[in-house]
Amino acid sequence: MRGGFLLDLRRRHGRPTEATLHSVGGHTTTVSYAGTTRRVRLAPGGSATLRDLAP
Repeated sequence: MRGGFLLDLRRRHGRPTEATLHSVGGHTTTVSYAGTTRRVRLAPGGSATLRDLAP
């Protein structure tokens, strides 16, 4: 855990394809990969899944 978030990654051919963020305290964070940036805001205990991460 870092910054109040847990991260689960799914990979294909060694590259991340999906990331699920789990918030412990409810915050906003930024996820960046391969030149793409996504801002995510979660309530305490919430989660969000980001798909299509691999270029």
